[in-house]
Amino acid sequence: MQNIIRPKYLVLILMLGIISPGCSLLHKSSRKKADQKTAQKAELNKKEYDTGIKQHVKNQSAQTKKMMKQAKKNAKKLNRGKAKNHSRKNC
Repeated sequence: MQNIIRPKYLVLILMLGIISPGCSLLHKSSRKKADQKTAQKAELNKKEYDTGIKQHVKNQSAQTKKMMKQAKKNAKKLNRGKAKNHSRKNC
């Protein structure tokens, strides 16, 4: 009985071994690999940019920091106001 069952499993294993290298589910495509590399580079660039911005702000004087903070606050108000008060008459 044991000898009859083993060849069936052996054939099944060989069939899977032949079929699986062509299966795209088991292998990453070159496009996915390229997308992952691009995402990693973008993340690294973002980290470097954020580090540079933090260093820039850290190097500023207290007066400059205060002016930068006020400018950011004013920009938010101005950008918000444009959307609400926009009319055709001013165009």
